[in-house]
Amino acid sequence: VSKPKIGPPSKFKGSIGNAVDDCLIELNQQFSYYGDVFQTDADRVAFAVASFDKGPAATWWAQTLSAAEKQAAYDDWAQFEALLHARFRPIAAAMQARQRLSKLRQSARQGVNEYVQAFYVMMSSISDMSQADQVHNFVSGLLSHTAAKVWEKTPKTLKEAVEAAVAAEGA
Repeated sequence: VSKPKIGPPSKFKGSIGNAVDDCLIELNQQFSYYGDVFQTDADRVAFAVASFDKGPAATWWAQTLSAAEKQAAYDDWAQFEALLHARFRPIAAAMQARQRLSKLRQSARQGVNEYVQAFYVMMSSISDMSQADQVHNFVSGLLSHTAAKVWEKTPKTLKEAVEAAVAAEGA
C-alpha cells in the first residue's frame, strides 16, 4: 500500500531571516514522511536544492559555493544546513531571538498552544540555551495564574513546562 502524497515544500527564495528555518522544517517533514525515498544526505541535498526558487538561493548554490563546499554539503546534511544558516540567517539571529524571547508574553486572548508555538519559533534561532533558561523564559511569559500552576510542578525541561502549562489551561 503506497502512502498518500503530501504537498511539496514551499519554494525557498533566499530571503534573509527565519524563512530559512521554515524551509528546513518543511524539507525535514518531507524526509520524515518519504523516508525510503531520501536514503542518503546526497538525496536530501539534491531535493532541497531543487526546491530553491529562482533568485538569491538558486544563485548562491549555483554560483557562489565552491565545488568543495557543495561536495561537503552533499556528504553531510548537517553541513548543508550550516551553509544555509550561514548565508541566509542574520548574523545576530540568536541575539535578536533572545531579545524577542525576553519580551514574549502570553496575552489574555491567547491560548497556551498559540503561545507555545510563538515560543518555539523564537527558540529555533537559539541553539545554546540551557534547559533551565528555556523553562524560565517560557514560564515567565505565561499569564500569571498559569505560570503559578506550572511553577508548582517544578519543571526541569521545556517539554515538562509546556505539558504543565497545557494541563493548567485545561483544568
